[in-house]
Amino acid sequence: MISMQQLEELESRIIKALQLIGDLRTENARLESDNESLKVVAEEAKLSLEEKEQELARIQRELDD
Repeated sequence: MISMQQLEELESRIIKALQLIGDLRTENARLESDNESLKVVAEEAKLSLEEKEQELARIQRELDD
């Protein structure tokens, strides 16, 4: 049979585990948000690079003409 002390210790461990789970969920949400923001920045950088490459190709064609 489980003693009252064992039950209280188990309850304490469960509460601590639930708090850690909550903290991890919060951290996960923050990381997912940061990840989405970084994806946007990366896409913007990619588009900017493509524009610069097109501009460079245009200038090169003009110089070759």
